[in-house]
Amino acid sequence: IQDPVEGSWIVFIGSGSGSAINPPPPPPPSSSLPSTGGGSTTGGGFIGPLPYVPPVNVTPGCGCGSSGGGGNSTPPPRLADIEASADMGSSPGLGASPPSGGGGSSFGGYGSSRRDAGDSRKVNSNPCGNSGGQSYTSDNFPGKDEGFPFEWWKDEQWLKDNFNMSVDEGGKLTAQEIILCALYPLAAYKIRANVNKAVQETNALFSIGFHNGKADAFRHCFFNAINAREVGVSLAMQFGDAHESETPLDELLEKEMDLHNNYQGVYEVFMNATPIESTDFGLSIRAIGFVTTGKLKYLTPLNAEQKIIPGITQLVPTNQ
Repeated sequence: IQDPVEGSWIVFIGSGSGSAINPPPPPPPSSSLPSTGGGSTTGGGFIGPLPYVPPVNVTPGCGCGSSGGGGNSTPPPRLADIEASADMGSSPGLGASPPSGGGGSSFGGYGSSRRDAGDSRKVNSNPCGNSGGQSYTSDNFPGKDEGFPFEWWKDEQWLKDNFNMSVDEGGKLTAQEIILCALYPLAAYKIRANVNKAVQETNALFSIGFHNGKADAFRHCFFNAINAREVGVSLAMQFGDAHESETPLDELLEKEMDLHNNYQGVYEVFMNATPIESTDFGLSIRAIGFVTTGKLKYLTPLNAEQKIIPGITQLVPTNQ
């Protein structure tokens, strides 16, 4: 997909098979680009909406989307194998296939330079700038004031033990999130800071439905809206999709719910907000409006543990 401002390209290369489960429609006038087999809720099909411009100077990435269904046996790349260059144009593709397969992912190769410049719809807004090529020293790196070790973003074990980017209880970093942290440490740091903000806002507004319910729907929507404001639409979507990349097959409805609400937060709640509405308070009000009008989705009925009842639980609008 070509950056309409700078002309650089993002290439998604999929592997695996399957088809998307009810992908949300792209915001007009953008169009969605189908993958060639990987990168979706079940391993194939939907990648996600980004502006499409006829091909010019394609620079392919060398990664591939994670496979769905049966998955494949290729382990994800290690951080030690990734060398983030000063220019994203020479960086490796970022796709990673989980060893056990699972639900698949929309994250594929990223093989071209990109510094989002912004436009009237905020599609290309990226407050982090060219974060993939940012050089940090021991005096200016993100997290220094919190006592993080220098180059924490390159330490896979430290990330697993100390870096939470999930608004869901018990969430862990996926292999694709770890790769994104290595390439975009400033964006990762900002998204991590938004986790508590999203959780606290949800707890203040809801008393039930925190897992698979309406509160869960709001939390994902609001979280992704403020992420888009802080790091840009493109990175917010990449981090959100990467978080869902290792969803077990028996939780695909939960993944579909989360991806839908993430999308609404980025492309509808944030992108259509006025400057005044783009504050935390304004985005929260907009997200609540999406709950009451049914633009978000939740799962019902659920069992006593608020989990899916096979063959019975359905994904429905939040105004029902």
